[in-house]
Amino acid sequence: GDLILDRCGWIHIRATAKNGEPLPPDTHLPDLQLLADLSHPLSFTGLEARTDAIAPGTYLLRANPGPWRTPDTEVEVRPGETTELELAFEPATE
Repeated sequence: GDLILDRCGWIHIRATAKNGEPLPPDTHLPDLQLLADLSHPLSFTGLEARTDAIAPGTYLLRANPGPWRTPDTEVEVRPGETTELELAFEPATE
């Protein structure tokens, strides 16, 4: 059969506080779920996260429950490109 290779893309995420302030240095952010046909977990290292190579398309980023939350965010991945995204987090309980 034929083998068709598509160029992959990446998502690079930077976390900030919702009020524009920097997040506390000891902040442990919840893992994100990268949702499409399958769910891919995505973990933060410090205040940044980056996917491995993924297929182009539209994905939904959803934060797992934890002490910090951010709204679900739709992101489009284009072939051969890194999509830069800034997510604003706030405490889950006030």
